[in-house]
Amino acid sequence: MSGEAEILGTPPLRKKWKDAKQKAQEAAKKTKETPKLDALQKNTLKESLGPDLDAWPKLYPDWTKLQAGKSKIDSTITTYETAIKNSGLSENIRKLMTAPLTEIKTEMAKRLEKAHELVSSDLKAATKASKKAIPPIVLVQHEVAHLVAEKAGATRLKPVRIYLEIILSDDKVLKNVPAGLDNGLLAQKIHDRVGFASLIEDLAHLLKTVDKMEVDAAEAKFEAGMDEIIHKVLDRAAEPILELVKVRSEYRMYKVKKGATLALATGGVVASIASLAASPFTGGVSTVAGIIGLFKAVSTLMVEANNLAMGTEEFIGKVTEDLRTLYKQYKKASETVVGVGEIAKVTANSLVGPWITTIKSAKEGCEQAESKNNGLIVKANDEAEKLGQVLTKQEVLYQQLRTYEESNKKLFSPEEVAALLKIQKGIETTAKSVQSIIEAVSKLHGRTEHNKGALVMLHSAMAQLAAKEPTWSKVGQMVAQVAVSAGLMIAGGVNVPEPMECMKLTKEIAENAGRVLESLETVKDLIEGFNDMLKKHKK
Repeated sequence: MSGEAEILGTPPLRKKWKDAKQKAQEAAKKTKETPKLDALQKNTLKESLGPDLDAWPKLYPDWTKLQAGKSKIDSTITTYETAIKNSGLSENIRKLMTAPLTEIKTEMAKRLEKAHELVSSDLKAATKASKKAIPPIVLVQHEVAHLVAEKAGATRLKPVRIYLEIILSDDKVLKNVPAGLDNGLLAQKIHDRVGFASLIEDLAHLLKTVDKMEVDAAEAKFEAGMDEIIHKVLDRAAEPILELVKVRSEYRMYKVKKGATLALATGGVVASIASLAASPFTGGVSTVAGIIGLFKAVSTLMVEANNLAMGTEEFIGKVTEDLRTLYKQYKKASETVVGVGEIAKVTANSLVGPWITTIKSAKEGCEQAESKNNGLIVKANDEAEKLGQVLTKQEVLYQQLRTYEESNKKLFSPEEVAALLKIQKGIETTAKSVQSIIEAVSKLHGRTEHNKGALVMLHSAMAQLAAKEPTWSKVGQMVAQVAVSAGLMIAGGVNVPEPMECMKLTKEIAENAGRVLESLETVKDLIEGFNDMLKKHKK
């Protein structure tokens, strides 16, 4: 294991979970709840958690695998937490397991941030990881049982667990992503067409169709129905893939993982829901903390994009001034040399030596501006991808709040209801702000793509101009052509190229990002305040 991997794996988190289970077993033995705990272990707590916690640090320096591994661990923990809460075990035993799970989830969020720092600081490791594989696109990776149950309404069968994971990882699609279009933009288009809300509606309808069946038969029927629903999802996802990368995607191009557990809504399930009614909204705190961590990573990208935009426009401004100088010198030379024919016979270098220096300066400026604009395109796509992840996590938080409120609404005081409404409004407001930033990032991407074409033309023209000592008349024609290709009005004294719009957009995005981060911190404070209020109420 590398030194960095050892840092990410210290101290080992698997032992924390192992110790938690051991303590729960000892406590259950004293309270005679061992059968319930054994049933929980056998039926639900069988997904890989300990081994995944041990294996995760070894994924370094592959950033894509580190992210995917962290998502899998988070999903497993969420499944475990839900199962423990619905197990019918006493509160003390549940806490012995859920508290360490929450600690593990929080620690994993910190370790992923540390992994990002390590990968970013080690260019060799980052380059090696990027060469290993093209980053996959995650279409769906959710535990959706509570969302489906809420959408289905009153049913005889209740979903204990419904996990869906659909990942596009086939190089036949990913390797065809053209220059200027990275996976972030493609992923956003796919997510828009997949339609998460439609997916939940389809699963809820499926649950209703099996509601009158015996549990085992219903589970089998539900699993089969999920396959059909996944096919519908992939049909929708295929449209933007064909549109953007000109490749037809098929079912076999995806890694699909699914699983469902249904149970009768009687006895233990109902009793466990009732026993959880007065629990604080602790899951919301960890979820919003994760969103804040992710958004801080987005904010770092925004600062980098802002710096790139400034650099791009600095060089564009320099090129503009160089071209204006060339144009003025051309006009002056035209007025002092007799006749157009005479102008054409005399080389620029023989009349005014500084011309060649100015042409060289403009050419170098073009190259710098083109390089920085290409970097800005990548940053804009990275921003779009991570902002989409923020919206997904905010939707999870919103649904967690809705489910929690529905389960406990009869126990809340008027003040607690008011506090919950503030939390809900805060989440909704933040989601709208993030959506506004995504729209601005989309405009930035469009602007950088437009500038890319103009800068390529500008670079090409300047290279042609610098390749030989042109005649004065040729210089005049080419300078005018170059200026038009870049959208510059050098003759009229206007020195504001179109790329200056990039700076306005990145400034707008950065300002809005600050407001979103403040809003997220407010939501976190509101949830913590609500939990404190609930503790006092219980006393």
